[in-house]
Amino acid sequence: MGKRLGLVADPLFLRHEKPGHPERPERLLAVTAELERTGLAADFTAVPARPATQPEILRAHDSAHLDRVVRLSAQAP
Repeated sequence: MGKRLGLVADPLFLRHEKPGHPERPERLLAVTAELERTGLAADFTAVPARPATQPEILRAHDSAHLDRVVRLSAQAP
């Protein structure tokens, strides 16, 4: 049976450092290490990172959240 699971990974993810936020470099490194340690990493197909489309984002977040992120991103320096 071929690989059926995709894993999106990019070194850029290790730069996501926001104190108190659950998505942080240490978490990603721990998950990656555990996948390697257990041999589960071999079950995944590497998927290159790319910007998510609006429909993809709306599968996980409501439109009000997306609107807020877009608005705040436009204000970022």
